[in-house]
Amino acid sequence: MNFNSYIQPLLYKIKDCKLFTFPYPYAEKEELFPEEIIDKIEKNFPELSNFDRNSDTKNVIINKKANEEHPYDFRYTLTLTDKKDLNKISIDKRTFWENLTKFLCSPEIVKELLTLYLPFVKKRFGEDLQSTKFSPHISLLYDKAKYSLGPHTDLVEKVVTIIIYLSNENLNDSNSKFGTSVYLPKDPTFICEKGLHYNHDDFYRHHTCRFKINNSFSFFRTNNSFHGVEPIPDVPQERKLIQYSIFEI
Repeated sequence: MNFNSYIQPLLYKIKDCKLFTFPYPYAEKEELFPEEIIDKIEKNFPELSNFDRNSDTKNVIINKKANEEHPYDFRYTLTLTDKKDLNKISIDKRTFWENLTKFLCSPEIVKELLTLYLPFVKKRFGEDLQSTKFSPHISLLYDKAKYSLGPHTDLVEKVVTIIIYLSNENLNDSNSKFGTSVYLPKDPTFICEKGLHYNHDDFYRHHTCRFKINNSFSFFRTNNSFHGVEPIPDVPQERKLIQYSIFEI
């Protein structure tokens, strides 16, 4: 599959995002990818055995007792920008993911995502912006029933993150809560510099991005960019998504 012809359409989609600034900069965009890419993603999605359980990785720090069940146990991750993880995918599917990862890591797309949030990027880096280097990090995520993600701001090294949904929720609820949610702390002065995860009870849910295939949610990382996932009920429900983050290096 030749991805070169898809670069410009994706750049247009990113440019066309409507940017919200409260309570922090974020955007939502439907139909982000061309239909042909979504079809290929569905056909080439890796086996669950290729993923690592998120709570067993260094992606999150949690405290739990041995054999204790934790909501983060129900997220599985595969890092596409890690050659070791890519090589877990069967050879008949791996080439597609290698090419998609190369496509998404193209300088044009990285630049456009940063440009979407340019006023905030400039404010964060100031005069150092010209010398600052950025690197994309892309993961496939697979969430099962019982998964939830407490409100958090993300690692301080992150600059911009975009989440692209690869499946539809199977709950017919127009007020769905199963996409990524934007949260406001009940204490209006509360901020977090370290990206720690907190209890949902201490936050108001301000907005939830609809969990719909090819819908996307992006945000600029700040000390109040609290986001997370409401608990998924014990019904047959799975979430497949791409998480694409641009890091300061």
